[in-house]
Amino acid sequence: MSKERGLDAPTIAVVRDYCDEIPLRPRPRIPKPGHRRRRAPLRGRAAPGNGFRPRRRERRRRQLLFQARYGRDDIAPYAGLKAFLALEGEREGPADPVEAQELADLLIAHRIPIAILNACQSGKQVGAAETSLGSRLMSAGVQMVLAMGYSVTVSAAVLLMTTLYEQLFAGQELTAAIRRARLELYNQKGRRAYFNQTVDLEDWLLPVVYQNRAQRLQTRAFTPEESAAHYERQARRYRPPQVSYGFVGRDLDILHVERGVLARRNLLLVRGMGGAGKTTLLHHLAAWWQTTGLVEHVWYFGYDERAWSHQQIVTTVARDLLGEAEYVRSFQSLSPAAQQARLAERLRAERHLLILDNLESITGAHLAIRNTLPEAERERLRELLAELAGGRTLVLLGSRGGEEWLAPSTFEENVYDLPGLDPEAASALADRILERHGATRYREDADVQQILKLLAGYPLPLEVVLANLARQTPAEVLAALQAGDEAIDMRSEKKTESILRCIEYSHANLSPDAQRLLACLAPFTGVIYVGALEQYSERLRRQPALAGLPFERWPEVLEEAANWGLLAPDPQAPDFVRLQPILPYFLRARLSSPPAGGTEGGLQRAIEAGFREHYDSLGGAIAGLLTSREAQEKQRGQVLARLEYENLVTAVNLALEAREAFYGAYSPLYEYLLMVQDGQRRLDLCQMVMAQQDHYTSQQLSGEIGVDFYLVLARLARTCLEIKEHETAREL
Repeated sequence: MSKERGLDAPTIAVVRDYCDEIPLRPRPRIPKPGHRRRRAPLRGRAAPGNGFRPRRRERRRRQLLFQARYGRDDIAPYAGLKAFLALEGEREGPADPVEAQELADLLIAHRIPIAILNACQSGKQVGAAETSLGSRLMSAGVQMVLAMGYSVTVSAAVLLMTTLYEQLFAGQELTAAIRRARLELYNQKGRRAYFNQTVDLEDWLLPVVYQNRAQRLQTRAFTPEESAAHYERQARRYRPPQVSYGFVGRDLDILHVERGVLARRNLLLVRGMGGAGKTTLLHHLAAWWQTTGLVEHVWYFGYDERAWSHQQIVTTVARDLLGEAEYVRSFQSLSPAAQQARLAERLRAERHLLILDNLESITGAHLAIRNTLPEAERERLRELLAELAGGRTLVLLGSRGGEEWLAPSTFEENVYDLPGLDPEAASALADRILERHGATRYREDADVQQILKLLAGYPLPLEVVLANLARQTPAEVLAALQAGDEAIDMRSEKKTESILRCIEYSHANLSPDAQRLLACLAPFTGVIYVGALEQYSERLRRQPALAGLPFERWPEVLEEAANWGLLAPDPQAPDFVRLQPILPYFLRARLSSPPAGGTEGGLQRAIEAGFREHYDSLGGAIAGLLTSREAQEKQRGQVLARLEYENLVTAVNLALEAREAFYGAYSPLYEYLLMVQDGQRRLDLCQMVMAQQDHYTSQQLSGEIGVDFYLVLARLARTCLEIKEHETAREL
């Protein structure tokens, strides 16, 4: 919920003798809350008349410190508990607590008699006294308040508000509409929880009504003029393209984008890896902002469709904004420079939305990409956007890369990196895909959950990979994904429908050296520890087939790949980069399907050998951290093991398949699962290793590898006893 959204609302100044303060608990979703925000009282004077004397230096120092921190000279007298509503602040960070009296003053000043709060616990009582936010608003003069007694689920709030407004627009009184909304909550008890689970809740009790005076909302029919204006707006409404499975999630992403264009700069770049859903999000934002009245007109220009020139954009926008008659009469005859100046002046003064999408196509001329622009045309486009900077029209840009050529004087550093869907939204999308393809029986399958984890919430990979469950089992799809089998991809030439085409589009834009080096990342899954790339390169250099690769160019290759949306820095771990989920699959497919006379098969074996050796060494170091007596080392080992978990599992599997030593990669996995007390996964890990013992030769088993298998067997027995798998223990 946003306290200010950039609209031209009048400012209400509330004058008090002093402000009462109580400690506030910040929102738990904010990772690093700062100091509590304070509002300085209006005292009717320009500045305090405090003098400075040497003998009061310490007292004055403390006073200045207090004033700088809290905005006043001294602690205000305590006047009892108060109710606050935590709204989004103008800056990122802690929420902005608004006291009930201040909110009530604002509502009364704008003659709003009814307040409907679907915020959690807005009607919660503490003790016998009326302490809730709803009761405080009523006491402050609001005529009727609908609040929530406890925490409310999103699905319950949606059902409540939908029914309430349906009844109000049907002519029902407000109290009757609230009763009907409660009845719907009682009749439909199923509430959506995480991972597409449904739980029955008796939450019809949550809505609490506080009333000073009965309120009646009356509606009337449109006048002919109002009806014509309404349907004209409906006819001009932006209609986004239909999405196969509907628009899912992205609530926090929308919040971040709105904050970026309203609070920081009116131009923002939405950057994301291929298949992240940038275009879908931009289309949804256009429709949502127009529906909610944030913008009036919307213009979308996608460079995947055509190479939109500067003049084509100016002409299209001017025709729509001015109307055909005005465009022909006073705009068409102007010179191009005058047209741009007039249009920019109009756009700076009014709130509209301009979207330029798939900008990565613009600079790909040397790679024979269709929709490119020459350098002179790019400069004219940049000048047009620079003229819009600081105005009221919002500009959203979509690209896989950073578009450094466009950044100066336009969006500059106002960039939002679009991640995959959050776990709840990803599970909702997966559920829709499974329903369409008749595979709902696999909802709880462990392999399906592993697929969801590997695909990291990216919509396009989810849509393409999960569709294979219509004809394959989850285990078969997972194996094909890990092996790079092209059969699981859709046969489409569109990069918005095929995961291979999606990655190939970016991969083809890399230099030949970058493509060769990037192939060495094929065994990785999820993340790469950049700090260990030098050690990995040393292992690869020992392979004759890879000795000639330019490993010294890793930094610029990673930067180039990031600019094309193939990887991105991990926001939680600065030493790691996160791979586009389908990139390893794409690289494995390229290595396993060499062209005629190619040698990719030998390259794949060499890369896998270097990968095994690398994680045999790195795994030993992580295991040492996990078993350290130092708390900080133990914690760092746990973080590394959690991030590298999938890579370590891959290294163990590759070692077992090659009949090589495996213990270096196995040991940190076992120690990590022991630390997090995950007995079932420990059991599965040990059983997976022991199942391969018979494939080793007797000579190997009589040496160090045999000792490793003995240690795994001992750990398997220990795990069975700990999780009470007595039958399995007896069979050992």
